[in-house]
Amino acid sequence: MNTFILTANYIVLISLAIAFVLLAAGFLVLISRNVKQGQNFRQSLADRVESLKLSKVLSTFQINTLEFLHLLPMKDISHSIDQCAGCTKTDKCDDVIAESTIYLDAIVFCPFLKNLSECEEVQDKLTLIPGIGYTGASSR
Repeated sequence: MNTFILTANYIVLISLAIAFVLLAAGFLVLISRNVKQGQNFRQSLADRVESLKLSKVLSTFQINTLEFLHLLPMKDISHSIDQCAGCTKTDKCDDVIAESTIYLDAIVFCPFLKNLSECEEVQDKLTLIPGIGYTGASSR
């Protein structure tokens, strides 16, 4: 009878170990799929950013697209992309991008530039000239 109980305990223990291994393997598969979907989503956002003037604005501040995708929350990035895609002031935008110094009064029309200038992670890329504006890192 003792061998029967001992055998039953081993069977239960082995069954639990197998269930745990299968559960862990399932989690690994789910996590890898989630990572791959996240990479694909970020790549699609990067492609959208590159197709807009937004990429030129970012390069003015020496911020690459992938860095930008990690600076702001996804909802803010999607909102920025939508705002830029729907913007009707492309001539003003071109003028601002052409300048080495982006003045605060020149960016009032662009909510994205204003939001970018307020982002703490970008502050090391910008120098605030009190009362004048922001200077991109490349023009220092």
